This record gives sequence, C-alpha cells and structure tokens, in this order.
Amino acid sequence: DQAIAYSGGSVSEASVRAMLGSVDRGYLYEIADAVARGDAQALLEVAGRMDAHSISFDAALQDLAALYHTLALAAAVPGSVAGEDPDKPRVLALAGRFDPEELQLHYQIAIHARQDLPHAPDAYAGFTMALLRMVAFTAADREGSAGPDRNSAGHAGKSGVAANRATEQPAARSGAQPTAGASARLAQAAEMQAAAGGAGDAIDWPETVRSLNLIGVARQLAQRSALVGYANGVIELSIAASFRHLAEAPYQEKLRAALEEFLGRKLRLKVHIGETAGGSVQDRAVEAITGDAFVRGLMEQFDATIVDSSIKPTVPGRP
Repeated sequence: DQAIAYSGGSVSEASVRAMLGSVDRGYLYEIADAVARGDAQALLEVAGRMDAHSISFDAALQDLAALYHTLALAAAVPGSVAGEDPDKPRVLALAGRFDPEELQLHYQIAIHARQDLPHAPDAYAGFTMALLRMVAFTAADREGSAGPDRNSAGHAGKSGVAANRATEQPAARSGAQPTAGASARLAQAAEMQAAAGGAGDAIDWPETVRSLNLIGVARQLAQRSALVGYANGVIELSIAASFRHLAEAPYQEKLRAALEEFLGRKLRLKVHIGETAGGSVQDRAVEAITGDAFVRGLMEQFDATIVDSSIKPTVPGRP
C-alpha cells in the first residue's frame, strides 16, 4: 500500500528503491569504475546524484563493501560468479581492472568508513571521503609501481582551485642490498635513540622509508607510519586510526621484509594505532605543501582549503 501510494499507482523497482532509500547497483558499478579510472570528479557526481535521491549512505557503504567482496572473489576465482547472474560480464570486467590488494583495501575502506559514519560531519561527507580515499590509494599504488609520485594539493575550496607543487627529496636507492653506510647510519641513530630513552625521534624515519624497496599498500603503510622505537631488533611504528586498514598482517609482513633487506638483519615489526605527531612521510609531505608560499597565497586569495588525502609524497628514483 505504501509503495502504491508513493509511486502514484505505478509500482516499479526504481520507485520502491527510492521509497526505501536502497541503493541501485548501477551507482555502485559507476563508483567502482570511477575508482578504477582514478576519476575523483566522477565519484563526486555519483555521490551527488545519490544524495539528491535520498539514498542511505550507510546502506551504500555496506553494498559497496559487498561489491568489492564480489569483485575480489571474481578476480581470484572467476567461476564464483553465477552463470545466470545478468551482471556477470560487468563484474568480471571490473574485477580485471584492479589488483587483488586494491580490492582488499577498498573493501576495508568501505567497512571502516561505515563504522566511522556516525562520527562524520554528515553522511555525505563520510561517504565522499571514503570514495576519495579509495581513489587516492589506487592512484598512489599505481604511481608507485610505474614511476615517482609528486606532492600535490588537490582541488579544494570554494574556487575549485588546484594547488600543485612538487617538493624535491633526496634520491632513494632502489637496489636490493643496503649500503654499509646506510646500515651504519641507521644503527647509529638507533643507539642515539636508545640513549635518549627510546623516544624514536633520533631516527629520521621518512628518510629510511624513501630508501626501502616497496610498492603498493605496503609502501603506503610505511609512508603513513611514524617511528615509535627501534631497539634490539624491534621496530615499532604508529599509524593513525583513519589508516588502520593499511596495517593488515600481509602489508606489515612486506614492510618488515623490506626493512630486513635494507638493514641486512632480522627484525620484528610492531604497528600500533595512534598518533604520528608529524613523524611520517605523509606528515612531511602535508607540511611541505601547507608551508609553501605559493600554496598559501592561493588559499588566502581564493579562500581555498587543501584536501590532505590528495597529497602524495615524492619518491624519486623509482623505476
């Protein structure tokens, strides 16, 4: 009766979805396609249309996580998609456009964003920030595999002005073996740190990260972590709660292996959820952008703001 009244006597799937605020799968496929293309503008357009139709963003995040789960299964086992599923060609095509790690990461972002939605300024803000995080990590992952990143401030503020500036960083080694000098410097810093009470501020963690042979999510974990302590073969890191999806065991293991390769010794790695206090590579990149006179001028002139998640650390020397 409610559906009939709501639709004016013409009950259809679209009208019932609109009445319930449920999510049309077409929106979800558009989102996944835009994430695969790295098209943030398209993501915001889809979110705007969903908002205009009063679609529940909580339900959208739940269904988006389910879609990424389906895509992950399809990528791993194509036969898992039912033959009678009318969306099978679309699912298989989308699954082939992501790396397995990306699908896992986007699934985690959707899950965590749904948990954090009550703490967002509003549902639209929480939803769109999750989408921007997905596209930012996808872009960072692929740039890390193909070439150097650049620090950039994304489209921001009322004017929609983009402030893009690159910051120069010392060249990073991409070789498999550490140099004796590199190991000695980090070992010496560790001794200084131990003498200082293990506070972690005696080691320049960002410089260490730039020297690691890492790509993908493991590299993002390293870039967004800050050193808490390094002593007796144990490296302790801290990462903000908003990036806790990067601290999954497989990514920690890749980071640990890269550190062992760089230092030439066995290590244990512990990652805590907490504050980074400006000690991560990402923190340094944000500081470089926000402290840039040209960027500050744009912000003052156009009343603009910087989207921190759009800033990518520079990693020169990547093949």
